[in-house]
Amino acid sequence: MIYFCSVLSGEAQAVLSVSPQSWLTEGDSVTLSCEVRHSSTGWRFSWYRDGQELVSDSRREAGGSYTLSPAALNHTGVYVCRATRGEPTFDTQSSNPQPLWITGPSPPVSLIIRPGRTRHFINDSLSLSCEGQNDSTGWRVRRYTHSGELLDCTSVWVSVTGYTCNISSLSTSHTGVYWCQSGSGGRSHPLNITVHSEFPVFLYMTLTLSSNISINTSIVLINQNIISIDSFKGIFMSVGSAEAPFSVLSLLSCLVAASPYLLASIILGVKCYRARGENSQ
Repeated sequence: MIYFCSVLSGEAQAVLSVSPQSWLTEGDSVTLSCEVRHSSTGWRFSWYRDGQELVSDSRREAGGSYTLSPAALNHTGVYVCRATRGEPTFDTQSSNPQPLWITGPSPPVSLIIRPGRTRHFINDSLSLSCEGQNDSTGWRVRRYTHSGELLDCTSVWVSVTGYTCNISSLSTSHTGVYWCQSGSGGRSHPLNITVHSEFPVFLYMTLTLSSNISINTSIVLINQNIISIDSFKGIFMSVGSAEAPFSVLSLLSCLVAASPYLLASIILGVKCYRARGENSQ
């Protein structure tokens, strides 16, 4: 007699993704998709929001999807999924947490950050406050970090302008999504704040192309990664063309498509900077 057995390895992992995005306005539609990687089909899926089971996906044998349409304010939370199959049953571990933020079209309170930018650097100070046209007392600043922690902001005081959170010395652990929340569950629009461990490096170059076109380009690098490529505002015209200015975005799109030299020059400049940084270490 020959026996057959099936072994489920620890590689079966539930992975949760969201489409089109995790920040939504009330009334939008959003779909959460749960996939078991390194494994075949036949899974049944369960869904959880803030640790509470929502609904079993046992009737949808084709795969795991959970659609909110229309999305409501009370759908805000941190979602995870799990997959089950077989007799006796085998369960995957919980998936990666996937937060969803649903806000009204005009929240009564806004999250104001000072300085007014979403990219910061270690040891900087940052102030976050919940401010609105009416009394914003009772609102608090909350954050969701990349490690999956949902926290209230500490080191706070209540002032006439609302609820304020002060961080005197930023670290990379402060990177996350911040928003204002009331005791009744109301929320402001969220802001994604990033704290970098290294200061930015600015590279500037002037590229002269054909048809008397010159373009000044600035490249911003943080941790030797390109953060943005910006062109200085201006009107660039090709000889013999109509007297109409290109938009900067349209011009860049055309030049990158038509001139490999432009793209190669940008890449070469970045590589030279990185090589110089490695040699100095």
